[in-house]
Amino acid sequence: MAIKKLMLSSIMGILAVLVLAFPASAGREWSATDPIVALNGTEVQVWVAIPVEYTNLVNGPIQVVVRTPSTVERSVVFTDAGPNGYGEAVHFLNSSGVVNELGAFRTDIAVAIPLDFGRAWRETGSLRIPMMVTIIFNGQEKVIEGWSSGILTSIQVQGAQ
Repeated sequence: MAIKKLMLSSIMGILAVLVLAFPASAGREWSATDPIVALNGTEVQVWVAIPVEYTNLVNGPIQVVVRTPSTVERSVVFTDAGPNGYGEAVHFLNSSGVVNELGAFRTDIAVAIPLDFGRAWRETGSLRIPMMVTIIFNGQEKVIEGWSSGILTSIQVQGAQ
């Protein structure tokens, strides 16, 4: 069973790379980074992407905040170098939620990308840099589009049995 889960996670990760490596809209190419966390034994992969032409504006680690009920076991499984080598900072916070009798629980995920706003304004005339977050969990995928200043979303995670 563990091998099937590992293979499914690997396949989903490869598919996500392919989706994010190709232009998402109007010829735009995206640069992605992907911290992975484990929540009650279930891996949750958080792909964070911005258009390639804006990666030079990133001036700190990608910020990922994961909020779960306090009884959920949480750990960071993987982080990478992130844009410009700043990496990823993953933080866990407690929510007031509960794990239900089937082992499922609500998880809130917030993502932000720190930018050099002075440079962004000079180079683009805007402080709004597009961001796309793709969350892969329990064999599902959720895609959220927004701005580098922050995206907040919720998912229902099924803990490992």
